Amino acid sequence: MTVMSVLGPLERSALGRVLVHEHLVISQDGEALDPNAGPDRAEILAIAVDQLQKLKDHGVGTIVDPCPIELGRDPEFYAEASQRSGVNVVFATGFYMEAMGLPHYWRARDKEEITEFYLKELTDGVGSTGLRPGIIKAATGMEVTNNEVKCLSAAATAQREVGCAIITHTEHSRHGDRPPRLRAGPPPSSQGR
Repeated sequence: MTVMSVLGPLERSALGRVLVHEHLVISQDGEALDPNAGPDRAEILAIAVDQLQKLKDHGVGTIVDPCPIELGRDPEFYAEASQRSGVNVVFATGFYMEAMGLPHYWRARDKEEITEFYLKELTDGVGSTGLRPGIIKAATGMEVTNNEVKCLSAAATAQREVGCAIITHTEHSRHGDRPPRLRAGPPPSSQGR
């Protein structure tokens, strides 16, 4: 059995102790336009490498960073942090919940188009980087929306084809026990989110 890390496939024996939900960096659309946004990339990378090396000193060999596409996922950052720290990094393809991320462009796509996108990243890599995700992120909000159902279904289809893991986010741990279904009519109210 192999797991795809940001630097390439790893045998199970090479993983070491694994932390399955860690984030090296998270961002929001528009943050780059904020002059008060915080440290620059070099500073953030130095902090990430330092923290990964501390984890390595405690026996951690691999972290899984399930940052979805629209929350600042940065495969090149992960690759550099992994190379410099000696800790394996597994990263994700997939989207966050609709209320906090899912880009409008992808809300208009059907399940088959989303599946194709996941499969392309999983097999060919992200954009022109060639860096391949090792997991799929699937997320739902307080009420599961039709767009989230499309993404969940696409994740399941891609997972069956490629054989990687899916990591989920359920807002306030709701709906994990129910299969997602498309609903007729308008989406649920976003009040109270």
